[in-house]
Amino acid sequence: MPNHKAQVLAPQPDRVAIVTGGTDGIGYSTAKHLARLGMHVIIAGNNAGKAQDVVRQIQEETLNDKETSLTILTPKFHSL
Repeated sequence: MPNHKAQVLAPQPDRVAIVTGGTDGIGYSTAKHLARLGMHVIIAGNNAGKAQDVVRQIQEETLNDKETSLTILTPKFHSL
């Protein structure tokens, strides 16, 4: 029977991660975990208010001294 232990990652202070869908669910959990590793995390989403709240919450919970960047992607359907 295989052993499915979670791997422990070393701190990643010199890395940048871009997380799409980082405002909830798996994306949020991923962004928070990467921030805990010391990464500079960029969260891409389409709800500016929610994304700003999430960035603030991740910064408070992880005590990441790097600025967690916020990139808001908004669909522009009128240009299609």
